[in-house]
Amino acid sequence: MSIIHSIAHQWDKAEFAHQLEQYLAPNRDAMRLFVGATRSQTVCHLIAAMGELPPKSEEGDFNITLPLLLDVLLQRFLLLYVKEVQHQSLTQGEQLIVSLTELIAQQAKQQDEQDAEVLSKSHIILSAMEKLEKHRTQLRRQRSNMGRS
Repeated sequence: MSIIHSIAHQWDKAEFAHQLEQYLAPNRDAMRLFVGATRSQTVCHLIAAMGELPPKSEEGDFNITLPLLLDVLLQRFLLLYVKEVQHQSLTQGEQLIVSLTELIAQQAKQQDEQDAEVLSKSHIILSAMEKLEKHRTQLRRQRSNMGRS
């Protein structure tokens, strides 16, 4: 019986990734992130695989909305934030998730009609990105100074 549950869970992850890709497709700025070797489909599957999925609606869809997307991306972003700070490296797909999360947070912050929860999550993401950028800059300086001693 557990194999049936495992297969169903994997199916749900694939379905969520597909619906996420469809949700992001009209967003030109988001699609510009995927001009390199890693396609949007790969990144969407990575997002689905990294954590818990949101609940499905009664119709059996995930009904991806901006608040739901920000919630999902924030969870993945926090995992990747910790990974980068501790290990100083992310894969290309993981880096794209970080970039996508920052982009979606910036877009959400610019929209006038967002609720407090969306704005709060956007603020958390953008604040953490500032800290991550400072951390990256500090690491680059340390690495460049190593050869000068």
